[in-house]
Amino acid sequence: MVGFGRCTSLIGSLSASTRKTVLLKSWLGNLRHGQRMTRTNEPLTRKGESVMPQNSSSLSFMNPPSLPTPRGYTQIVEVTGPCRTVYVSGQVGLDAAGKLAGAPGDFRAQAVQAFENVKQALAAVGGGFEHLAKMNVYLIDAAAHFPQFLAVRDEYVKKENPPASTLVQVGRLALEPLLLEIEAVAVLPPV
Repeated sequence: MVGFGRCTSLIGSLSASTRKTVLLKSWLGNLRHGQRMTRTNEPLTRKGESVMPQNSSSLSFMNPPSLPTPRGYTQIVEVTGPCRTVYVSGQVGLDAAGKLAGAPGDFRAQAVQAFENVKQALAAVGGGFEHLAKMNVYLIDAAAHFPQFLAVRDEYVKKENPPASTLVQVGRLALEPLLLEIEAVAVLPPV
């Protein structure tokens, strides 16, 4: 297996036309494997022009037939092109003043606040939920709260291209009354 750094230096040592050929073959090879949807700020160009967008990032959402069909998330999200990767720390059901959303035990209120916090974090860097590539969700009681979580998530995340996601049940979060926490990774065009 070749490490990331070695791949970069190997590709970097190729001529520009050879690099384009390698990238094109890699890109075309990926098209043969499973469902692939690409969101980009620029269309792919015509013959003789650049294969990959030069000044935008691209997110490709794939659900290969060799993996289980997901409900509400995407198995693989690939990032290509120049971009900014933004990591959003775990957001919980606390407002900007540190006050718990809703009454203690009100999962829906906490979930809405956590998603609003993610929305505000993304907006702070010029992004939105359309830039979300990965979400990690931690629930205190997955069996009881999973359906409510899905309902709230679907109000924020695009159903056509949902981010890659992981959801796990944990014994406790940092503060006793918290019922969920959401971490996010987003990919935005360069500034």
